[in-house]
Amino acid sequence: MNVTPEPGTISWQDLTVADAEGVRDFYQAVVGWKPESLSMGAYSDFVMSADGTPIAGVCHARGGNADLPPAWLIYITVEDLDRSLDECRRLGGSLVAGPRSYGGGRYCVALIVEHGGRPLPVDAITGMVGEGAPLLVRRALKAAGLDLDLRVALPQFLELYDERLLVHTRLYDGTREALGALAPEAALAILTNKPQHHTERILDGLGVAPFFRWVVGGDTPHGRKPDPGGLNHLRSVAQAGTRDTIMIGDSAIDLRTARAAGTRICLVRYGFGFQTAVTELTGDELIADRPSQLPNILGTGLNYRS
Repeated sequence: MNVTPEPGTISWQDLTVADAEGVRDFYQAVVGWKPESLSMGAYSDFVMSADGTPIAGVCHARGGNADLPPAWLIYITVEDLDRSLDECRRLGGSLVAGPRSYGGGRYCVALIVEHGGRPLPVDAITGMVGEGAPLLVRRALKAAGLDLDLRVALPQFLELYDERLLVHTRLYDGTREALGALAPEAALAILTNKPQHHTERILDGLGVAPFFRWVVGGDTPHGRKPDPGGLNHLRSVAQAGTRDTIMIGDSAIDLRTARAAGTRICLVRYGFGFQTAVTELTGDELIADRPSQLPNILGTGLNYRS
């Protein structure tokens, strides 16, 4: 028996991608959803079910779905679609696709950009990171054409970030092995502008927390990079001199932090922030092209060995 969803409830979700067959197979293998083909004429999309109950759709980025982004879309039942869309626009949202008709009713492919901002590509966002969440959010809002109070936007960002910490976060190939080689020879620490609790959760989730003796986040009393306070604190607790300390980073912020503290610096080309440091290089920096090079480049001649 078909039951009309109550207004205000999520009634469906689907994912539109170029490789619908590959995504279908992925969710079938990972979460056990069973696919059923749904003919779209020249091709078929897929209804994914769990225990015989339809759960979600996996669709080709073709036909009427060609302009949809490769992200999970949720469909929320409303009493009056046109009135809800008018209210959305009045409050600063924007309708990207729809409304459309399907079967005996109308629906809106719910591509409503919250706060009315322009979606930004990943490459644009990665160029904004490195100096903490407040500055990242401020830069992203400006690039998206939004004039939103940071006191409102920052807590929203941190809540979303907290939910997604490990969704796409991975170690660079060879990082675990490099840490395994370095940890017996040197006292390793983390200095980051990420909040402390986020950093610790990421390290735990990736299984590398045991390699590090100390972790200093950007919301601690030691300040944010490029302020050298955090690095100087780590030197102090490790009882290491400036020339016995090597900071590993990938950005101009990391480079400036090391220089402000008077320590050595090893920059990694494979980090997405490396291009921001290129114009500030002087030739005395250590450079690594991949994690496996780090043990040899850094050497073991550090006076704070275990």
